[in-house]
Amino acid sequence: MKTDIHELLKQLPLEGEWEAKKLNGGEVNSSWKISNQETTYFLKAQRSEQRNQIDRSAEVSLQRQLSELDLCPAIEYASDNYELVLFVWENAATLKQSVMDERSRMQILANTLWRIHHCKPRLNNWSLYDRISHYCDSLAHNAPQLAQAYLEQLQHFSGLVRDWDKEGGCFCHNDLSLDHILLSEPVKVVDWEYAGYGHPYFDIASCIEINELQQAQVQLLCHYYSQASNSEVTPGEIASWRALVGILNELWYALQKT
Repeated sequence: MKTDIHELLKQLPLEGEWEAKKLNGGEVNSSWKISNQETTYFLKAQRSEQRNQIDRSAEVSLQRQLSELDLCPAIEYASDNYELVLFVWENAATLKQSVMDERSRMQILANTLWRIHHCKPRLNNWSLYDRISHYCDSLAHNAPQLAQAYLEQLQHFSGLVRDWDKEGGCFCHNDLSLDHILLSEPVKVVDWEYAGYGHPYFDIASCIEINELQQAQVQLLCHYYSQASNSEVTPGEIASWRALVGILNELWYALQKT
């Protein structure tokens, strides 16, 4: 997402001179660290996401709820269309930037997943089946054969999709990269645009795939998640969910390119 930071700053309720430092962004978002001599903020510019079925108003509302639980940085300001969001700056390294042994890193990742899964924010449920259908329908406008190929692949996972929709009582992040975890006190998490009530195994699988974890890391993640949740979660139980997540990630990227 290409944007002019000087034009964005004019739209914010800030006075005086501000310095802006571009930060790493995603496929659909741009972000900056903006500061003056007294204050520092995190500014996120995000486009309307009807194509990806993201409700920006609900996203901001969710983040405000999560900030009250110390799970998300506090929002200082959001524009009327929710495409500009200004957060209080957290002076903390991300879990990816941190220097620590892999056991400690995977334990923090697992504990963060469990902490998220333990939350009960007010949020409308969404259907994985409906979202897959929407992605494929959107892709079919410009690449019908590719969309049909993804639909055929995803039919093999219809049982998991039904499980996701039927047992969708667990709050999940669904995009938990190491870059999204801030080692503040307590740990906070950013980028909640794909969050929703779903299946915890899908969230764990998504976390594994996004961070490209190796087998030893997967073993540690499952071990520490089992400890935190007081339930047995094994790499074998996550394997089919990982395959589903992998295809969905490919579908999502294909849609962004059309």
